Amino acid sequence: WSSDVCSSDLLTTNSTENPIGVAAISPDGKYLAYSDKTGAYTRILGTGEVHPLPVPKDADLESVSWLPDNTGLLASWAPHGTNKKGLWMISILGGEPRQLSEAGSAAAVSPDGSRIAYLKSAAFAEISPEIWLMGTDGADQKKLISGNPGESFGAPAWSPDGRSIAYGKFLMGFVSATNNGSIILFDLQTGASKTVMSDSRLDGGP
Repeated sequence: WSSDVCSSDLLTTNSTENPIGVAAISPDGKYLAYSDKTGAYTRILGTGEVHPLPVPKDADLESVSWLPDNTGLLASWAPHGTNKKGLWMISILGGEPRQLSEAGSAAAVSPDGSRIAYLKSAAFAEISPEIWLMGTDGADQKKLISGNPGESFGAPAWSPDGRSIAYGKFLMGFVSATNNGSIILFDLQTGASKTVMSDSRLDGGP
């Protein structure tokens, strides 16, 4: 958060009939990106000025996140007539969205802006998901982690030094009723994973 934006500030004025879908504040605290039933937008927090993002009108955004340099966004949605979530790069400076992956969501850019970690699964299913890595141009896509049947993953997050990725791993209710949530740290250099914490109260959402 920027020092200019307090936690009690009202950032949007949407009605209950037009609720916010996804939202993210830029790293510099100057912009809010969000979606609702009418489309996707950026809002300048200092002035309240709103600009539409070039997202298809019938797109239901699944996730949105900012690039470290505040110039663009990563967003995922299912194109009309499909149920597969694609991953796009959107520049707030103008131009059409550029698709990076035919399947992907909950993307996070590394601190140096060179790589993207994201979730990938079959259609909208959260069973047996995967975490993938690619360059910010969409090249060199490779799978890092595979889930087991009955598991779901939370959105990946980078360590400040860019050497590790943390993510939530959750067992679906029909697999285990207790101790079903864990935070995992994956070392990109060694490929080693370790459980940071486990708690049945952790909720499995991306």
